[in-house]
Amino acid sequence: VLVTERGYSPSLVNGVRMVLGGAAALVCSYFLEDWGGYIPPVSDWSYFLWYVLLISIVGIACYNYYAVLLKHYSATMISFTGFIEPFFAALYGWILLGETVGSTFFVALCIVGTGLYMFYKEELLGVA
Repeated sequence: VLVTERGYSPSLVNGVRMVLGGAAALVCSYFLEDWGGYIPPVSDWSYFLWYVLLISIVGIACYNYYAVLLKHYSATMISFTGFIEPFFAALYGWILLGETVGSTFFVALCIVGTGLYMFYKEELLGVA
């Protein structure tokens, strides 16, 4: 609505949403988690700032890409593709951490992949 009807840029909407979401998460964390009365100090500010910058750039790029995808695909399709996120987590765990991936992983991957393919084909045909 903010992009299509009010004319705001997707980058502005995503940026404001990320800042407000981060602030809300910090406030919730303060009230719901035990901070032990203090915030742990950062031992190396150069690494900390580098990783904050890197996470911010990747996050902004991904959210802007999400907005671009919404121009081509329905929100339902984009949300449905979120079902593949656990598979990437398992894949990265297997590659980077040496975790084992069982046969159920591949069965679930085939089921979700088939569902995504069927949903995508139905969306191309415009079947309601």
